[in-house]
Amino acid sequence: MQTHGQTLDFLPRAGALSRLDARAIESLASLRWSRSDFGTGDAIEPKEGISILSAGWAGHYRELPNRSRQMVSLLLPGDVCDFAFLTGRVARLPLTALSPVAVWTLSIETFLSAGHACHSVISAVLAAMETDHAIVEEHLITIGSLSAIERLSRWLLELQFRLDPVNPTFDLPLSQARIGEYLCLSSVHVNRTFQALRRLQVIETRGKRLSIIEPERLAAIGSFSSAYLAPDDQAHSGRSHQAAVASSLGVLGSRQA
Repeated sequence: MQTHGQTLDFLPRAGALSRLDARAIESLASLRWSRSDFGTGDAIEPKEGISILSAGWAGHYRELPNRSRQMVSLLLPGDVCDFAFLTGRVARLPLTALSPVAVWTLSIETFLSAGHACHSVISAVLAAMETDHAIVEEHLITIGSLSAIERLSRWLLELQFRLDPVNPTFDLPLSQARIGEYLCLSSVHVNRTFQALRRLQVIETRGKRLSIIEPERLAAIGSFSSAYLAPDDQAHSGRSHQAAVASSLGVLGSRQA
């Protein structure tokens, strides 16, 4: 299904594009995006171009020789589904919908043309790729080195930061079994750890709704810092490098247009 900008209300809050100004967002919203909808458990097939998750949660999985699967990364609304459109590599990790999701896709030619007209578009996506890598790296450290209560504390704070840094309450659509799959814990262990955090009065849960009521205490429990989630705080040299790459890609886009 093809659509135009008035329905693309996810763009201003998209993780990849949220740092763009209103003019750049308006320009992107005027382009022709295509929407795909998926049910829980559906495979989200990669498409050529940039695809952004606008609603729902999804996970990248690694298939193991014993036919089991390990969730490697978790995608939230606003996240880019994969970065194969930049790297030229085929996406290696299957993406599965963990709830009903909507995905919007923009062709690579249109994206590069937009990048030529506004280099900050490509700079923002490069920053998103850097943050995506940092999240996976942090997750590896978390599951390899920390206790259950530290893992869950860090993860909940990361979720809150990624979903809405100023809102301590959010929906958590994953089952405890699915959470355990991501944090490498049994569902029983996840349940007990949630109970422990509630007893400490650092979180509240009502059904699928979770509130972080003592963020500083929760951060202390998990030794959490949001620095890896804030690419705008990177060194000036990093921003300059991104700008140079964005400029190069923009020139490429003008040649392909």
